[in-house]
Amino acid sequence: LSPWWINHFENQALVHFQHRTVAYAVLLLVLYLYMAVPNAGADRPAFVALFTMMGLTLTQFVLGIVTARLVEVSGFDAAYVTGSGVSMSALGAPDMGALSFGEILDRVRRICDAVSIPVIADADTGYGNELNVVRTVREYERRGVAGLHLEDQGFPKKCGHLDDKEIVPRADWLAKIRAAASARTNPDFTIIARTDARAKMGFDE
Repeated sequence: LSPWWINHFENQALVHFQHRTVAYAVLLLVLYLYMAVPNAGADRPAFVALFTMMGLTLTQFVLGIVTARLVEVSGFDAAYVTGSGVSMSALGAPDMGALSFGEILDRVRRICDAVSIPVIADADTGYGNELNVVRTVREYERRGVAGLHLEDQGFPKKCGHLDDKEIVPRADWLAKIRAAASARTNPDFTIIARTDARAKMGFDE
């Protein structure tokens, strides 16, 4: 039998080798994803065009560049930036309104630069009133986003999977949707109206 200290160092060397192997594997994956998307950041088809061609489009949530490239090389036609995923990865906290507009905008920009498929982005409640919604739409458009969704929650908003959400009056929400539609410079920029009314008020509402 080998002395205990030899076994100890052999085990340490094995652990070091395993960690280094994992690091190399991650590096190779990132390089592959980089090379697999040669037109990243280039002009991408409008998200609305997918509906015209296919009628129904399956997207996948992404929270950063690596997940966005994985979605693209896996054959999905669009990527959907999840506010909950970004909040968890950036802040280590659930999606309860703590993520700022600037933080999500920076993440969205990086994702759009990394892929050539349409990117839909979570815009929460527009980060304020109708004036904030106008700015949100225009900044998302400048970063290459193909569309966004707006929610009808009050502040602080929460991820749709969480309980105790507050819903704003219908007129207030519709005013934000109209502001978003009028703010876009590209008519193909998609505005998705997402409601949490069923969980709070029932399906009929």
